[in-house]
Amino acid sequence: MVLHAYPKIYRYDSVVGFRGIPNVEGYIRRPSIDKHFKLNNFGYYGPDFDARHPDSIFRIGVFGASMVEGVWANQVESFPEILNRMFKDKGYRVEVLNLGIQGRLRVLHNLELMKKDVAAFKVNLALMEESFPIISANNHFDQYKGYSIEFTGDNTPDGRFSQMLVQKKVDRLEKHKLITDLLKLFCSSRAYLRHVEGNSGVYRGTLIDCWRNFYENSCDNLLFFNVVNYSPEQSVAILNRSRAELCNQNTEFALFSYAKDSLSKYLRANSNVEFRSIQLNLPLYKNQYKQELDGHPNSKGDSLIAGALFRELCQNYIPANFKPAR
Repeated sequence: MVLHAYPKIYRYDSVVGFRGIPNVEGYIRRPSIDKHFKLNNFGYYGPDFDARHPDSIFRIGVFGASMVEGVWANQVESFPEILNRMFKDKGYRVEVLNLGIQGRLRVLHNLELMKKDVAAFKVNLALMEESFPIISANNHFDQYKGYSIEFTGDNTPDGRFSQMLVQKKVDRLEKHKLITDLLKLFCSSRAYLRHVEGNSGVYRGTLIDCWRNFYENSCDNLLFFNVVNYSPEQSVAILNRSRAELCNQNTEFALFSYAKDSLSKYLRANSNVEFRSIQLNLPLYKNQYKQELDGHPNSKGDSLIAGALFRELCQNYIPANFKPAR
C-alpha cells in the first residue's frame, strides 16, 4: 500500500493564492512517486538563484502549474531545469528559472505571480504554460498545526469562514489524537475508511473524514469553491493586458502549449492576439512519456518538452548577442 502524504510546502498569499515556502523540504509518496525534495531560496522547485543577474545573461522565467513545477514527478529535474542545462552545455548565455506552482485553474493567480516575479527577478522572457480559454478558481493553501489546509473564497467573509471550518477539522482531529495515533499503526485503516466512504457516501466534517485527513496530512473545505470560465475573447483581452504590462518592464511574453489546443484554432480565425505563442505538438499522451497511474510527464517526457522548447527558443526568441560565437 502506498500512503500519500501531502507536502506541507505552501503558505497563503492574498494576491496569488499561495506560494512555496523558501528552503522548505517535503516528501511525496504516492503511486509512481517516492521523492524527497527541497524548494529553493525563493520557494520554487529548483536550484537557488540570485534575484538580479548581469545584463550579459538572458533570463527566461517559466510559469505554470504542476507540469512546470515538477514536484509531482518521481524524477528530480523539472523540464525548466533540463532546459537551463541544455543552454549552458551549448554555450548560450541564457538562464532558465522554474517559477511554476502546482494547482489547476490558477491562470489569473499565475498571471499576477508572473507580473511580480518578472520585476523581482529581472526576467527578459516570460513563458507561460497555456490554458485557453482561461478558467480560474479561488482555492488557497496554507498551514495550520502541521497540516496543509485548503480553503476557498479569497480574502472575504466567505473565505475566512471556509478557512475557519478547515481549521476546526484539524482541531477535531487533534482533540482525538490518541485514537489517530493508534490508527497510525494500521495502514489498512486508510483503505478501509476509503471503502466505507465509497459505499456509504462521503462523511465530510466527521471523525471518519478527519482520520482520512490524518493520513494525508491535509484538510480541506471547498464550501465556497468558485470557478469562473472566461470566453475566448475575454481570455485574449486578459492576456493582451498582461503582455502590455510586461512590455512596460522590457519583458517579452509568450504562451506555450504541449499539444494542439483551442488557442491554435482561435489564432487561425482571429487577429486580435497581441502576444506570441509556441505550439510544441508533443505526444505526451503516450505511455513512454508519462508516469504510471499519473498524467504528469516522466523523465523522458520532461526531456522531450525541454528539447522542443530549446529548438523553438534558439530559433525565434534568443537574441543573437546571447548565442555562442561561431
